Amino acid sequence: MAEARQEIRQFSAAWRSFKAGATQSNFASAMIMLTVMVLCFAILTWLASARLLAGDGHRLLMDGPLDTQTHATHQLLAASPAEKPSILVFGSSVMVRCVKDAPTLEQLIAEQANVDAKVYNLSTDAQTTWEIEAMIDQFPAGGHGVVVLGTSYGVWMNSVSDLEKLIREPKLGFPTPTIDAAARAEGISVPFRTGVFGLDASKYFLAHRKAVAKNLIYGGLEYGDPLDAYWMQIVNNQSFWDKEIAQLPDLVAQVETNLDANIETVRRTIRSIKQKGDYSIVLYEAPIHPGWFEVDGGDAFFSKIRRALQNLADDEGVVFAAARDQVPFEAKDFVDFEGHLGNDEIRMACTRDVAETIAEELVL
Repeated sequence: MAEARQEIRQFSAAWRSFKAGATQSNFASAMIMLTVMVLCFAILTWLASARLLAGDGHRLLMDGPLDTQTHATHQLLAASPAEKPSILVFGSSVMVRCVKDAPTLEQLIAEQANVDAKVYNLSTDAQTTWEIEAMIDQFPAGGHGVVVLGTSYGVWMNSVSDLEKLIREPKLGFPTPTIDAAARAEGISVPFRTGVFGLDASKYFLAHRKAVAKNLIYGGLEYGDPLDAYWMQIVNNQSFWDKEIAQLPDLVAQVETNLDANIETVRRTIRSIKQKGDYSIVLYEAPIHPGWFEVDGGDAFFSKIRRALQNLADDEGVVFAAARDQVPFEAKDFVDFEGHLGNDEIRMACTRDVAETIAEELVL
């Protein structure tokens, strides 16, 4: 016990000496503190860097094996213009479970179009139209290929409050000037941007600090299989489906309020893609639970969204395609009415449809 007290006294004395050196006005202590601050800033800048996320170090930032945002961020920051066609696939969690993975899609495209393509599977959970625009802005210019803009009804529900949340709690691990611009246009306050990657994306890195601490111990995480998500078993029951169906009037109201604004963001994104390079663009309607068309008001709801997509495709000279036009979905294929596919067999059918749609554009 006496030894413990002695150690505490020694630590206290050392701490007082450090505080005195840090606060007293003398040149030596000032230089020491300045050096420490510069070193800390350098370490922070190195850790919070595009290079870290582009490389294997992104595994340290994975907040779980299904961290779709970090997975997409890694692909984007590692991307480079290549001679082979680039295939970019976007969408929310419904598209996350419609396309199995990039290697499988690459293989199917090669079989159907005899083209060696590089696939970037950039679908993320709860993806917004502003995030799609930001990822397109981040992708290197000068390439060619096909961009698939996957859409499900949740995409059209996002409001200005969701945009404001993206400023407060960014989900992507890089600065997003297009999101900043959209926020300013809505009168949302945007933090000062420095032009330094680590500082401008600091909210993302700070949000992942606990994941980094854990992953440093266990060596980082690999991206997993989205069909293994724990919540898929929780929602796969009649009681949950009944609650989803009962929410249809609210869904209709939210889409009615926000559809036009989100369509305009997608329109802006389409025009940005055309400036990036020689890309064909597909507006792809993600899987829809067939049970919706048996619910009063369901058919009218999804028909309105489809017409809006078809009109946008016609206006901008891009392709419209829908999973339900080619894949004979049944209710048993889904775990919920949001449209999440629940098994690998039906996911492969959806992946093949996406591959066929892409292949048709590549051989034109």
